[in-house]
Amino acid sequence: MNHILVSKENFDFFSHILPEDYYTEGTRITLGAYDNDGVVHGVISYVSLGYECIIDWIFVEAASRRKGVGTGLIREALSAIKNTGICPVSARFEVRKNSGIYNFFLSLDEFDTEYLFDRYYISSRELMNSKALQKEVKSKLPRHEFFDQSDRARRAVMARLEDLENGFDIEDPEKWEESCVPELCLFSGAEDDPQTVIFIQKRDDGDLELSYLFSTNPMEMISLMGDLRKMIVSKYPNSDLVFDAVNPTSDGIARKLFPGAIPINIYSASYPV
Repeated sequence: MNHILVSKENFDFFSHILPEDYYTEGTRITLGAYDNDGVVHGVISYVSLGYECIIDWIFVEAASRRKGVGTGLIREALSAIKNTGICPVSARFEVRKNSGIYNFFLSLDEFDTEYLFDRYYISSRELMNSKALQKEVKSKLPRHEFFDQSDRARRAVMARLEDLENGFDIEDPEKWEESCVPELCLFSGAEDDPQTVIFIQKRDDGDLELSYLFSTNPMEMISLMGDLRKMIVSKYPNSDLVFDAVNPTSDGIARKLFPGAIPINIYSASYPV
């Protein structure tokens, strides 16, 4: 099996098994596997953050699975990463029923695999059917679109979130802001003491992600989410709302607000230095 760096020049050969624009550019590296007849068998893609490399795509054609193609791609990627400097390598993936990717990473001696958290995909129908969000909860607190506020007010909100026990930290503020949906990023209360903060971002796959949810007032949170629910269903009817329940509190919120959503297990595979 041969391996090659996927670039703009040869992207068309691999485009049918890759997300759009996953050729090598900037910090992204993509490798393809093909045989001596020029038949494509699989690809792997990862992003180098300098201090860590994250594998976010690996795909092997159905007819080529269980033949060592995926293992070869992994080891080719590890070799390339080692040549540029030693750093941790990790991959996150969803485990659904009869998930082949889970068994694949378990079979690799190089990687340690562990459960991380549950991810909820909430459809527009499930949002509309949420009994908790159907309740009419009146709020006396002022509400604000985060990105409509002055720089001083936005900094005050962020400073409050950063001071929390599990502080809100953004690695790339510019990229984060680009992915946020302004009308779906709200907070209630004063900027230096927000009672509820909700940030919703647009994912590359077109879905929405409830990426941050903070509240000191449960009823205010339900009220604010109820208003957002109507807006999401009206303006984004074909998009799921994705929510990562990364701790027991957020998992409890997900089960309370979205009882019809089925959680998907998220696992991590890591290659230690």
